[in-house]
Amino acid sequence: MRLPPFRAAPMACALFLALAACDTAEERAEGHFESALDLIEAGDVARAKVELRTVFSLVPDHKAARETFAKLLYDEGDFAAAFGQYNRLVEEDPDALLARYVVAELLVLDNEFDAAQEHLDAVQRLAPSEARAQILANVTAYRDAVLGEDIEARRAAGARALELAENLPESRVNNTVIADALILDERYDQLYDQLDRIIALYPEERRFHVFRLTAYGRQEDNAGIERTMRDMIEAFPDDETLPQSMMRFYSSQGDLDGAEEFLRSRIVPGQADDGFVAMHRTSLRSAQMCHPQERNTAGNVFGGVLLRRALEHAFATAFRFAGAEPLLAEIQRVDFLKPVHVGSLLA
Repeated sequence: MRLPPFRAAPMACALFLALAACDTAEERAEGHFESALDLIEAGDVARAKVELRTVFSLVPDHKAARETFAKLLYDEGDFAAAFGQYNRLVEEDPDALLARYVVAELLVLDNEFDAAQEHLDAVQRLAPSEARAQILANVTAYRDAVLGEDIEARRAAGARALELAENLPESRVNNTVIADALILDERYDQLYDQLDRIIALYPEERRFHVFRLTAYGRQEDNAGIERTMRDMIEAFPDDETLPQSMMRFYSSQGDLDGAEEFLRSRIVPGQADDGFVAMHRTSLRSAQMCHPQERNTAGNVFGGVLLRRALEHAFATAFRFAGAEPLLAEIQRVDFLKPVHVGSLLA
């Protein structure tokens, strides 16, 4: 007997659902995991992460998937998220060596040695001769030497870090020891060579740019400071504090032309800069006497008078260089540092 179409369709759906139900959650998770590995190999990390999250929804304790997910996060520089994933691996398997190492490393880099101690001990227990374990042991020795002001022990740990870098050059925590030790010993030429290598590995790792900036500062190398700050602005374009620091640097050097060139370099390509005039090129000079009728009960010139003169001067300056009548939007703060006496010449 042939069933009418409207009855055959529900039966076909029921059969499909019954067959689909034969795949266990573990089997479906494996399918998504294999798909994630294929996507990673193809370079599609975003979709791979979606597949891995699907694996966790089916099998939360899928170790291989979580290790893969944690590594993706770490490689992307999302260390906070990677820490959470590796820490969960440790909770599920206290003998997970790689997870123990990464958790310890991240805590040490955040200077959380007390929290890291459990993981440091576990790494030494699980694989004391492994390169990562030796690095962590040396980091601990270096920190103890610095805190104990033991120069010889500190130098020995710094030299050991250079040796360990030959086998594991990408270790962030070991490279941090190398940079710090070379700065303290004022071995700047070797430091810059090492930082070139390290920054090539981790171009978005701010701490190593700061090491370079610190070294140039200690050498009073203004050209090096300027070059490093420009590199940092390029490496961290979303950090609005860096251009401000650059301007403060130019101001401290009295380099107004450098400041103007830097501001012009910040103009978006294709954006018109007609009418752009650097602030230091818009100054006007004037001199005014302070008269008796402007004094207060203390015999000094009223603060309001001084504010009026400052506003008038700012108005005239803006009018001259803008070519149109300016509008005062806001006065944020005024500090009266010392009194102005009657008879004084304000210039």
